Amino acid sequence: MVCFRMKYNSRFNSVRPHINYGHPCPNYRFTKKIGDGSASKIYKCQHVGKLSQQSSAENELCIIKVIHKSEEWKAELNILKMLKKSDRILGLMDHFISDRFVYIVTQFYEGFDLFDHIDLNVPLSEEYSLKLLREMAICVKECHDQNIAHLDIKCENFMVRKMDPPQLVLIDFGHAEFIDKKQIKQGYSKYGTCFYLCPEGYFNYYSSKSDIWSLGICLYLFITGDYPFYGDDDEYEKNVVNKNIKIDLEKLSPKLRSPTDSTVVRSSIASTPNVVRAQTSFASVVLRILDVCLNYNPKERATIEELIELLPKE
Repeated sequence: MVCFRMKYNSRFNSVRPHINYGHPCPNYRFTKKIGDGSASKIYKCQHVGKLSQQSSAENELCIIKVIHKSEEWKAELNILKMLKKSDRILGLMDHFISDRFVYIVTQFYEGFDLFDHIDLNVPLSEEYSLKLLREMAICVKECHDQNIAHLDIKCENFMVRKMDPPQLVLIDFGHAEFIDKKQIKQGYSKYGTCFYLCPEGYFNYYSSKSDIWSLGICLYLFITGDYPFYGDDDEYEKNVVNKNIKIDLEKLSPKLRSPTDSTVVRSSIASTPNVVRAQTSFASVVLRILDVCLNYNPKERATIEELIELLPKE
């Protein structure tokens, strides 16, 4: 089955923007709207004026996210300000604040997002799936190391800079929060995207372990082209909350199917990572990672360091 982009994702809307030329971004020319959500609009822009400290060249392309000030925006802007400069994390270039709107200027990445890549190529091999997941995990680790949980990890939020070996950039920090690695916080609403949302997220609890669950969903998607729970939004939520997980081994490659059982082999999160890496089959590593990521208890879910340790190196 070929995987599908969620119907509410409109990041690639190419309708020309209705631009208010009185916007407080005099050094940027708005060229095309590429995203239109309930809380913000995203434009592809060109830097045409005085160079800022973050701008490397005149006419440099960038992205401007326009957020209405009635929405929550301070956390996203503060997080982008705090994130250390990195090739794996979206970079803040500038920002402007008017009476009604906040304009967040970030780097533009030529190419396509990870979902587009896998949508054309699923099912992916176990080996390549693990390579992709490792690169995603390294991006996430840079956030967790700075006590930031992304809280909307999904394939659409990774831009592909290079194919083989894969090089990814993590984008869209609209749901991100400052949070210590050992904390579990309660919010006022759900964070993230339905099909990637962890079980506790449906009760408005979140932590850095929320990102780990989402990475497990991504791995399953790479290999099967589908999600490990069934139904539309409401049914999917019910299946997740009721622990009605259905990892359908018929959708996995033959290497991942158990010859005697139709359930995923369970193992202890405390087992030695070197033992897992010593196994010859990539399939066994995939099963192990699905196990430690899709654990209903966030306290028992793998940390980002433990996940990276399980993933085969180049």
